Amino acid sequence: MKKSKLTFDGSYLGNGRGLFAFVFDGHSKAGELQCYSNVEAEYQALIKGLHHAISVGVEDLTIYGDSKTVLHQITGQIRTIKTKKLLAETRELLSTIPHYTVEWIPRAKNIAHDKLPN
Repeated sequence: MKKSKLTFDGSYLGNGRGLFAFVFDGHSKAGELQCYSNVEAEYQALIKGLHHAISVGVEDLTIYGDSKTVLHQITGQIRTIKTKKLLAETRELLSTIPHYTVEWIPRAKNIAHDKLPN
């Protein structure tokens, strides 16, 4: 089983606009999105990356992100009210992947952050 890597990042710009980026096994995608907080932008970036990973049949995935809030919500270390729907969608996508782990990385080492549009 091939091990794959997904790194994600999102950024809230204000006025309902944000940016997302993800890097999956060297393939990157970035763009604009509609969101109302930085955490929401992070979730949407992760969800877009998960959709891509699932579409290519990922079976073993390590997910890297610099948002402790999102990663801790996914692992159940903290609860959420405002992003409950995004967490549920993320967990539903993760349930289709046979094996995955999540790891926090500092922003300086987040290669997806470098892909965010200017």
